[in-house]
Amino acid sequence: MPVGRVEPIADPKESPQRDDADGESGFPSRAARAHCGAGSTGLPVTATVRRAIAIPPGAGLVAVDGNDRMRTAFYDTKPYDREYLRATPGASGIDWEFHEFRLTAETAASVRGAEAVCVFVNDRLDRPCLEQLAEGGVRQVALRCAGFNNVDLAAARELGIAVTRVPAYSPHAVAEHAVALILAYYLALRITRSPFGMTLRAIKSNQNRMNFTGFNTRPYTLAAFVISGMYAGLAGSLMAVVDPLAGAECMQWTASGEVVLMTILGGSGTLLGPVLGAGIIKYFENIFSAFNDQVLSRMFDFLPDWLGDLMVALVQPFVGEGWHLTLGVVFMLIVIFLPG
Repeated sequence: MPVGRVEPIADPKESPQRDDADGESGFPSRAARAHCGAGSTGLPVTATVRRAIAIPPGAGLVAVDGNDRMRTAFYDTKPYDREYLRATPGASGIDWEFHEFRLTAETAASVRGAEAVCVFVNDRLDRPCLEQLAEGGVRQVALRCAGFNNVDLAAARELGIAVTRVPAYSPHAVAEHAVALILAYYLALRITRSPFGMTLRAIKSNQNRMNFTGFNTRPYTLAAFVISGMYAGLAGSLMAVVDPLAGAECMQWTASGEVVLMTILGGSGTLLGPVLGAGIIKYFENIFSAFNDQVLSRMFDFLPDWLGDLMVALVQPFVGEGWHLTLGVVFMLIVIFLPG
């Protein structure tokens, strides 16, 4: 299957499972539409839109027959996803319903009569989730990614739900990231262990004392600033591989605040510390951002109704779309109580 078309998934044995999210998108050929079932007509998407975002807008969406409109629920979406999805040619044939939370068995009730759902790599469509989707009238699942191991294909086939995915992705994306990160870490390690790096440590310890001994610290601090800018540029270029669109959320304080929090949490003054801090922050972000009212209600259903509703009301601002509030609280606690 060439790049630029959406591939229907018939049997998990026919295609190896991949857990990636990179890829380019197009829409089904006649053979692919026939494989998906009657009425699975693809919507065209321009190359400009495909280049605008790393994930394929509306990948594999079931379009409509005639002038009917199809109600489609999109999960795990960001503001920039919505902007470019709505700009896709043929979008007038879709009733859009966007959700920032992920689709799981706990959130499947939010489909509310949609005929199709469009999901991403972190959505979990196991058998309980697919059964709820089938009961709600969903007849197609479209994956905005190449990986499909988050979907129970056997259950989807039994329930008569067509599943489509992006068939191809950049084979170099993961390798580029891995090689660049390894080389960047190695270079930082060499800098740290060099005489230049030892001088930077002394300046960090007490710059005034270095100045009083007659040592000119300005060239070293300037060089450190240039090196940090080099690493920031490298990080931005790697991010552009998977997300070429720089949305307005990149200008929020959380973009730089997360980096500071990762460094402090892992241990400033070390090379491995920020790596560990980044893993911890992203792990908990993945957990807290997936919560919504339905998940919280299930968590507190063992409590009396009034107490459960109170707990949901208290916790809800700190999870889901408001998980950054939790990040801010953690940042305050670290600054206040972390030694040094």
